[in-house]
Amino acid sequence: MRCAKGLGLVADHDLPSAPPLDLLIHPGGDGTRALAKDQSHLSRLQELHRQGTILASVCTGSLVLAAAGRLSGHGFRRGAR
Repeated sequence: MRCAKGLGLVADHDLPSAPPLDLLIHPGGDGTRALAKDQSHLSRLQELHRQGTILASVCTGSLVLAAAGRLSGHGFRRGAR
């Protein structure tokens, strides 16, 4: 993945081979609107939460966490402005 300022990030594992996650920081930016509608992605986030993974986000990544139901009860209401 290439960040906006050119920094490159390389994954050590793909999802099937990844060890259990302690923390997942969901990025924001391009693609978050599509991910907020992607049931497979949202289900994965819900499963990670059930496994005890801490879910955090940056910027519009919070919209994806909200779509996965992970911000309910945390002062965020879907559709609030």
